[in-house]
Amino acid sequence: MKDINSRIMTVSVKVTAYEKMRYNKIAKYNNISFSEWAASILSMYQNAYGELKINSYREDELLNEIDKLNKEVNFIKSLNKFLKTQLDSQKAGLRF
Repeated sequence: MKDINSRIMTVSVKVTAYEKMRYNKIAKYNNISFSEWAASILSMYQNAYGELKINSYREDELLNEIDKLNKEVNFIKSLNKFLKTQLDSQKAGLRF
């Protein structure tokens, strides 16, 4: 499995030339790269619009497995109902 914590993804945002200059100055003032500064700002404000419930990779795997099993159960129930109907029809046909 890939290391999901390594910083290899690019996130882009459109800003004016003045904003970019200002953001670069802020980053340099704090002795960090612009990229580190931008990542820290995103992290600090990630829940500013409300907290979002995000599943872990494992939780997503388990939810997918549950969904798959539920589909199998529903198929088996449908098949059981169909076969019961067929059996009842055959029993009814054998009555005199």
